[in-house]
Amino acid sequence: MKKLIAFTLIAITLLSVLSVSVLAEQIDVQKIEYVNEFIEKANKTEKAYYEVKEEKDLAKVEEMVLKTNEKILQMVYNEMEAKKVDIDKLVEKTDEMARKTIEKAADMGYEVICEYIAYEINGEIVLIDPLIVIKR
Repeated sequence: MKKLIAFTLIAITLLSVLSVSVLAEQIDVQKIEYVNEFIEKANKTEKAYYEVKEEKDLAKVEEMVLKTNEKILQMVYNEMEAKKVDIDKLVEKTDEMARKTIEKAADMGYEVICEYIAYEINGEIVLIDPLIVIKR
């Protein structure tokens, strides 16, 4: 972000300096072309910066969702193997984990949804909610 601000300030400074010299002299086509090229390069650089940032953010959200899904799945498997099962507590914990992950992803500008999957735990069907990332 600091680089972007510094880059923008440099661009503004250069444009200010060049615009004063253009007004003071006769119109110099080469200077105008140079300024236009500089502006085009600045726009491309800024666009590339945001594209890379968006890719990194998406990767972070996908990693966060993957980790949450792994934890949820491990909890389900642990309950499947347990002799005494508290299904309400399991559903409560997994719903809370999913809710927190959905909120974090939303803060980053991404939508994450739950897609319920049925598991049989000690003869009872339980709907557990693994997460899926939906891009911006």
